[in-house]
Amino acid sequence: SKPILFMGLADFIVRSAYQMGKTPLLPIFAASLGASDSFVGLIISVSTLTGMLFKPVIGSYLIFGEKILVAYWHRFFTVMPFIYTFVDSTQTLFIVRLVHGFATAVYGPVSLAYVAESTRDK
Repeated sequence: SKPILFMGLADFIVRSAYQMGKTPLLPIFAASLGASDSFVGLIISVSTLTGMLFKPVIGSYLIFGEKILVAYWHRFFTVMPFIYTFVDSTQTLFIVRLVHGFATAVYGPVSLAYVAESTRDK
């Protein structure tokens, strides 16, 4: 059905854009801000670690009302990449990556809940 196709396409675009920004550019950006090699690794990994910790929490919270989360968290996830333009230090980059990881942790379960809800009758 169309909603599933659009969700799949949106997910593909979001994840592709996220990976393209993270993999080749983020280490260069962090190093240009003066991050040491180990801090570059921490900056890159903090988003994944946040996702691992919060996805189960968000997934269990969806039982209480995913429609509210769909409305707000997709907007939050969409805005997060633009926040990088305000980063001017390694500490700020770390915090932005931490918050972006939380936004990413919310995006997956909320999207899956939306698909499950929209296909419940089928």
